[in-house]
Amino acid sequence: MSTTMNDPLVRPLCDLLLDTSTSLAAVMRQVRDPTMRAVGVWSIGETAAHVSGSSRYFLAAARGEGGLERLGEVDHANAQALAADPERDPVRLADRLESGEQALVAFARQIEGDPPVHPFEGVEVPLSTLLAIELGELIVHGFDIARAAHVPWPIDPAAALLTLQGYLPLMPYTLDVAQARGVQLAVEIRICRMRPVVVVIADDELVAHESGEQRVDAHIAATPTAYLLLMWNRIPPWQPLLSGQLVIWGRRPWRALELGRLTHA
Repeated sequence: MSTTMNDPLVRPLCDLLLDTSTSLAAVMRQVRDPTMRAVGVWSIGETAAHVSGSSRYFLAAARGEGGLERLGEVDHANAQALAADPERDPVRLADRLESGEQALVAFARQIEGDPPVHPFEGVEVPLSTLLAIELGELIVHGFDIARAAHVPWPIDPAAALLTLQGYLPLMPYTLDVAQARGVQLAVEIRICRMRPVVVVIADDELVAHESGEQRVDAHIAATPTAYLLLMWNRIPPWQPLLSGQLVIWGRRPWRALELGRLTHA
């Protein structure tokens, strides 16, 4: 019997990675035309190739092996990886996806605690954050593939919530310094079933901390699923606003959506 003790976030993230990869693999096996556009310039086949390989990258990063991507240059690195991997058959990629997630989870489950890892060059975060990044990959690219293939993709609110909780240590690294130069901004974010946090951008830095008495420009309240898809630019703000899944208020409510422009998803 294993004697390792995982952090409270690591264990459920591992469980959700396996469950979500199984669901995504099932969607990929239903695809009839992998050439259909899924997201941006990527087809379903290209999106499936990308998401089926992300676990291998993060497993190598967690082990301290291999070259790391720069957070602001991920798009370029993704394009290079796709060019080097010609496989576009969603059925074969579904097998790769499941085996890759199983390997990542097996590694995470035998690690004690929640040690620091480096998922990107110059970025140090807990192992749980690396797992949350990968879970976000599965959820969001599952959304892309399912939408393009006209297949249902119900997003588990608990999975979206854990993804957002795990992302918090990554947030200071996501600031686009060029875009944020000279900007002063404070936004409180309230996600259902998660402690409110305040994101402050000042002096070309981003700091996220638990909400207190600090005066902010705007408040955001959202469901976990709506905020995750909004953060990844998969839905327009008006959609969750009209459905009541997103509420924005405060002294300068229009500034709430500046976060998306000033950070890398």
